[in-house]
Amino acid sequence: MKTRPYRQGEEEALWQVFHRAVHGIGAEFYSPAQLDAWSPDDDDSARWCAAMRELAPRVVEYDGHIVAYADLQDSGLITHFFVHSDWQRRGIGNLLMKRLHDEARERRIVCLDAQVSLAAEAFFAAWGFRLCQRQQIERHGVSLPGTVMQKWLHATGSD
Repeated sequence: MKTRPYRQGEEEALWQVFHRAVHGIGAEFYSPAQLDAWSPDDDDSARWCAAMRELAPRVVEYDGHIVAYADLQDSGLITHFFVHSDWQRRGIGNLLMKRLHDEARERRIVCLDAQVSLAAEAFFAAWGFRLCQRQQIERHGVSLPGTVMQKWLHATGSD
């Protein structure tokens, strides 16, 4: 298993990871209508591809297949952090989060921020992120509850 930068042309693989993560683990926390609004089966492919090129995420690859991805913006914002539902609870999220922390230090980012789903809140908390506020995000006219979380990094790398 390895992490590496996303390559243009992998947008469909990232979509599959995103869609399966949302509809897999998210089903425990969100209604079917909320899941469909968050990740509809017929989402705009051109918009998705443009968004992935802009985010330029890091991917986790296993045996030639992308099983997870996340981005880290220069501001410290983590916009996407998703592990394919078939690969949950195998340490892949921890591998990816550790890589984002290392990358943040390399880029001299001192604070990480994330808008986190209810499904991912406990994972981010286990990594030392603190809850800043509860929020509601609207997707396709449907309200989705989530949280804003934040973590200050130590210069020594001993977070």
